[in-house]
Amino acid sequence: METIKKCVIKAVFKSDKNKEGKPFIDKKGKGYWKVAVKVDDEQEWRSCLVFNKEDRAMVLQTGDEVTLKLFTSPDGKYKNFEVPTKKEIEFLELKKTVDQLVLTVGDMVRERNGQEEDKTKGYHYPTRKEEGLKEENEIKPEDIPF
Repeated sequence: METIKKCVIKAVFKSDKNKEGKPFIDKKGKGYWKVAVKVDDEQEWRSCLVFNKEDRAMVLQTGDEVTLKLFTSPDGKYKNFEVPTKKEIEFLELKKTVDQLVLTVGDMVRERNGQEEDKTKGYHYPTRKEEGLKEENEIKPEDIPF
């Protein structure tokens, strides 16, 4: 499960070594870091691996209010996080606005047509034909003014 939300960082842990004190090394022999945070009212740590010291997760500090992608494995065993890019945040805000607009337009269309929402079929938007409108490219002889 993945959610994106604004969180307050309650605790931060950063390390380039495991519990035994051995450095984290990838297949290419390059070092990396583990960053773990506690957010809001969650008791468990959420972690991520950082392979670039310039990564946005490396600057997180206790008390920061940030937008995070929060991941939880299907079995609930693993809880991870990621700091989304500004473009990802903007995209999600735009998607949320578009989704709300689609719902509003659907409600307006149904209200105008006196229809109730059929929750078993999802939203239904009438086609141009159902509305009694002609297709965009459909030309009839009576439409020609000469």
